[in-house]
Amino acid sequence: MSSAEGSGAADHTLRIGADVAWTSDAARVVALDLVDPAATPFALENTAAAVWEQIAEAEEITLEALLQELYDTFDGDRTLIRADVERLIEDLLARNLLVQSEPAGAEVWSGQCCRARHTTRSTCASGGSIWDADCS
Repeated sequence: MSSAEGSGAADHTLRIGADVAWTSDAARVVALDLVDPAATPFALENTAAAVWEQIAEAEEITLEALLQELYDTFDGDRTLIRADVERLIEDLLARNLLVQSEPAGAEVWSGQCCRARHTTRSTCASGGSIWDADCS
């Protein structure tokens, strides 16, 4: 089971971060996290660019809705498409280019490593944040 599937990500909505600048052409998207001064532009090409454009067009979309759009657009093995999209989404979330919203009414905590401080930041759907543990 993938981490996106196991964490209930299908219920979450995905959207482009408010502090992300991006531009695109026919086959490429370049995105940059404007909050992190060490961030570098991240290029998405071909089908990865199509995934980004679908998220941008929808403004907010669940993983399942995104996958259905991609299944309708591209021929291919659905298992492989899902695995590739989940890996891409995880990478975009780690780079703070996408954000994930909790389902309505949820108070689910999740942890992520802040490499700059080498600690785990736990965040809540209500916006709370605590720095609580080493992530070595």
